[in-house]
Amino acid sequence: RHSEVSVSELSIEFDPGSVPPTLSRLYIYKKKQMVENEGKEFSGLQLDFTMNWVGGPDFVLKPKLKGTGPGGMSISVQNLGVSGFSLSGTASVILAPLIDEEPCFGASQCFFLDQPEVEIKLAGIDHAWIKRLIHLVVMRVTTAVLAENFVLPHRLVVKARKDVPLETMITIKSPLPVALLEVEVLAARDLIGLDPTLVGKPTSDPFVTIRVGDCETRTSTQPHTVNPTWSDGPDYLPVFNLAQVVKVQVFDDDVLTEDDFIGKLSKYSVFKLCQECSGPEGAWLPLTALKGKKAGEIRIRTRFLRVEPIRDTPEKFQ
Repeated sequence: RHSEVSVSELSIEFDPGSVPPTLSRLYIYKKKQMVENEGKEFSGLQLDFTMNWVGGPDFVLKPKLKGTGPGGMSISVQNLGVSGFSLSGTASVILAPLIDEEPCFGASQCFFLDQPEVEIKLAGIDHAWIKRLIHLVVMRVTTAVLAENFVLPHRLVVKARKDVPLETMITIKSPLPVALLEVEVLAARDLIGLDPTLVGKPTSDPFVTIRVGDCETRTSTQPHTVNPTWSDGPDYLPVFNLAQVVKVQVFDDDVLTEDDFIGKLSKYSVFKLCQECSGPEGAWLPLTALKGKKAGEIRIRTRFLRVEPIRDTPEKFQ
């Protein structure tokens, strides 16, 4: 979004190396799914776990970049490398449908419940400004690739048997969410002021983003206030697992530069957020800034709307 930076060419060489991720907090349970338009159910096994992956000595991530910077300055990076890489998040594997013959399941699904945390340390470039720019581009590309392919509702599906019916594969690749999260941001108070003023205390132009998996909604911007109120009405986000984290962040809206981070909610799952915020007035929840600093409070109201498949079509719609 930088108005003076343009990237014309970007390529990335990637090799995960030989060090595998470590898995912890493994939960295994049986899962049933309805085949749409068929009225049939099939069973599967779901494995939820925390995955941590730290790249080993043979991990390779080499981006090459060409573009222009401020004042038309040419940017060309060819020998950039990565000195450190880590990834952590909550992942799931679903083996379904279960069958009586080897390999005992028809297909596998792999996905992250939420956007995983990624850390990348760059090496091979000395210019601090260009290094920050390249780091920003590499992080955005990495998180975008993960989100668009492996974060719910997206998933990697591998067919294990050729005889799995087409209708079942469609249901596996594009399942219905279990529910919709109706979420409405009502107000915030005592936010951090990030924009200096000629008279009085600093203020901000706050807006709020809410993300579940790879789906996100955004409020309007409220100008020049640290105690904003919103009347945007509710938004709806699909929920595929009650353990999915609802990521709520508040930013200061800036036109020419990156939006400044004000604060966020600590980790609230869909289940926990609905428990606390489903009343008619919603609930005030604390915001934290960087390093755990208090950043004010936000008032949110939620409803949990369960999704049911349409089994029978009424005659008047046929």
